[in-house]
Amino acid sequence: MHVQSGSFDDVVVSVVIPLFKSAPFLESISQNISTLLKDRTVEIVVSDRHMYDDTSDRLARRFGRQSRVRILQATDALGWVQHTNLLLRKARGRCWHYLPHDDLSPPGAIAALLDVLQESPGAMFSVGGIQAISAGGYRLEEQDWAAKTYNSWTVGTALSSFWAPRPPSALTGLVRRDKILLNGLYLRGTLSPVHSERAWLFGLSLLGGFAGIGQTTLVKRYHDQQSSLGWVATPETILEAGQILSRYAKSQLTERAVREYALADIAANVESRVAAFQTRADFRYQPLPERGAPGIRSRALPLVNVPESRQPTGPVTAAEPERRRNATKPIKAVES
Repeated sequence: MHVQSGSFDDVVVSVVIPLFKSAPFLESISQNISTLLKDRTVEIVVSDRHMYDDTSDRLARRFGRQSRVRILQATDALGWVQHTNLLLRKARGRCWHYLPHDDLSPPGAIAALLDVLQESPGAMFSVGGIQAISAGGYRLEEQDWAAKTYNSWTVGTALSSFWAPRPPSALTGLVRRDKILLNGLYLRGTLSPVHSERAWLFGLSLLGGFAGIGQTTLVKRYHDQQSSLGWVATPETILEAGQILSRYAKSQLTERAVREYALADIAANVESRVAAFQTRADFRYQPLPERGAPGIRSRALPLVNVPESRQPTGPVTAAEPERRRNATKPIKAVES
């Protein structure tokens, strides 16, 4: 296999494309890679952990000589949460974007997301609008999603993020990967995978705000092969999600009064949501009264700013001691 030795010193954004039975979307994936390669600050990491088909081999033949394209192959059959965490570690950019194999990245989308993130030093995550299409390419306007703009980011905003009827997807925007690594803020597996992403979005919200832009930055394809079609919420999944939210709050909220209020707010809304299953009543997030802690919901969340020139070094976490030791070694066209 051809070996590349290109420099990654100028990589700002890593776009990761996980594969799973991706043969039907080969041309869309190729189109995305060709579009992304026009931006010289972007690297593309394609990863297949099941190898059910030859999609990654075909992409390697087509793009393997591009120094900013990496193809990762293995048969360890990682689940999507483990796979996503692996791609956070394998990436090299300070910012990180997850691009599903069946969706499309419009020209200029990554640059627009990066611009708003750079203009908003207090933001952890930037996201644009989503345009929905069917498997055959027909527009599904009722499924479109518009990004919301926030004038401020507070404890109350973060606590409500998990419970929003249609929150932004943490896996469709651009996140500050350097801060994720420095804080060990990885996805946690849950019974219902949809809660893994939503809970992670809450964790991200504790490190900074969300910056929304009006531009469409993703074309999302809806089809009957989507794995997310089987993701449903049950009382058990909500109880487990509440535990994950609490762990994120305990690890990221260092001020005791804020942390204790957040934990109580999470517990109260988890209880209310579980009760709604039993009574079949509508559920809506209800802020916990600020008894003994007036104004705590309006508190701006603290943010540890990471200089843009600083790249994470050393262990990712104590439990995950993998070091970024290959950064200066030749890059193989196909890796594991």
